Amino acid sequence: MAAEMAVVAGERFARLVLNAPAGLNHPDHRGADPTKVAPQDLPGYLAHRTEVAARYFPGGSLAPPPKQFIAAREKEAKALSNIQKAHGMGHPNLGRWLSRIPNETLIVWGDRDRVALASQAELWANAIPKARTHIVPGVGHFAMQEDPACVAAIGDFLAG
Repeated sequence: MAAEMAVVAGERFARLVLNAPAGLNHPDHRGADPTKVAPQDLPGYLAHRTEVAARYFPGGSLAPPPKQFIAAREKEAKALSNIQKAHGMGHPNLGRWLSRIPNETLIVWGDRDRVALASQAELWANAIPKARTHIVPGVGHFAMQEDPACVAAIGDFLAG
């Protein structure tokens, strides 16, 4: 019965976008460990232009109230800690699992990303059969926030 109800991702949607994904843990492509970055330095790790990331932090124009911001970061830290307990920032089988993705996939990465290095994009593209990369110049991990043309490129890809 469960097998009859299982749906393959490719049957639900044709295209997939991955924005600076994490988890391959390749020793030659290690980014910064966000748990080791001081809170005041985090905007510089998330965006090449720190004023863009700062908008999402307390005092920024797009930031939630401080208590809500802190609660969300604590929740993220707990989730990240639980993920890292077993395998660090990745899973040893992830590379093998990626080959099972049947969808056309766009891998988006800022070339100045300090959290997840853009050099990882090709690793992901090589592991996913129908993948291609879109490297966004002059931006960090917040590629879509730093360069609105990135959103247009994603929209064009999804529209086919």
